[in-house]
Formats: sequence, C-alpha cells, structure tokens
Amino acid sequence: MSNPDRANILVPTAEGAPYPGEGVWAEPHDLPSGLYRVASVTWLTDGVSLWDIVRCDVARDGGLVAVEVVERAPHATVAFGLTDAAAPDEVVTRRLVELDAAIRNQLGPSLPAEGGLGLLAVCVPPDRLGDLLEVALACSTSRDCDDQERIVGDWFWHLVTHPDWATPEVLRGSRQLLDRDLDPHASCR
Repeated sequence: MSNPDRANILVPTAEGAPYPGEGVWAEPHDLPSGLYRVASVTWLTDGVSLWDIVRCDVARDGGLVAVEVVERAPHATVAFGLTDAAAPDEVVTRRLVELDAAIRNQLGPSLPAEGGLGLLAVCVPPDRLGDLLEVALACSTSRDCDDQERIVGDWFWHLVTHPDWATPEVLRGSRQLLDRDLDPHASCR
C-alpha cells in the first residue's frame, strides 16, 4: 500500500558504513522542485537527519535518492556506538537501551531518537551537545575521552548533522546511488 504523504528515499551513508545508502521516510515539501523533508532519525547518513529538507532525483531503478541538503533542521544529530567491538549483540543492545534511558532521563523524554544496527542516534538542540556527551560519559564504566577519535567513556560518537553546516550541500555518494541499479537490500532500513 502506498502513502501519498510519505516516500522512502535513499540517502548516501558516511564513509565506512556497511551500506551505500540508508532508506528513510520523507514527506513531500515542494514536489515540482524535488524537495522532501526527512521524517526519520538517521543512523549512518553523511550530513542528513530528521526534518532536513533535501532535493531528490530519480535513480535508474526508479527510486528517489537525496542528492543535496537545501535546508538544515534546528537540531544536531549524534550517533553513538559501543567502543567494545567484540561485545556480544545482546550486550550492545542492552547498553544502547541504557544509554537511551539515561539521555531521556537527563535531557528530556521528547528528544527524537532511533536505535538499530548497534547504534543509537539522538537529535538534540545544538547548545545541549556537551550535555549529551556528559550523559554518555556518566553511562560508562570508562572515563577515557579522546576528542580526536570521538570517544567518550565506553562510546564512540559521530556528529551526523548540525544546523550550522552549510547549505546547499551536495551529498557525497549520491551520484553513485543514482547511476546504479540498486539491490533492494542495499538500504539499512
């Protein structure tokens, strides 16, 4: 069943991600211009998240691909993962649930967040980024911090998007997504 109020779009992922694109929900914003407002919190994208407005083009397979960010949302999105790469899946899941609960307890239950693939992505006002990292450190057994490696306690973190980043921004990797016939399993969601 199709939903005229929402479309699934493919957004290029950050370098090193396990998939070339992440499928996210988007709402039409200005269809003649190909503009959509992202309606999903993203995990692996490179510069796109909830409520950003993106311009999409049609891929060779007929799907929509985000090719440019034209307007940024007013929040930043941060993705967290456990630094212990050898931890069993159930430990990773439990720790991410604990981190999510601590963030909601300390910063407010209404922060948009999404978890999966061993990551937790959280949207936060940009002036609360430091508070978010403090909660992650408090929810850790380690007190190690490394700004260069983006490590705080038991967590590595990645800034997915920030409202101060420039627009318009052409999305790296979008041309490759447009030019290939996509495997339906190439998307994260």
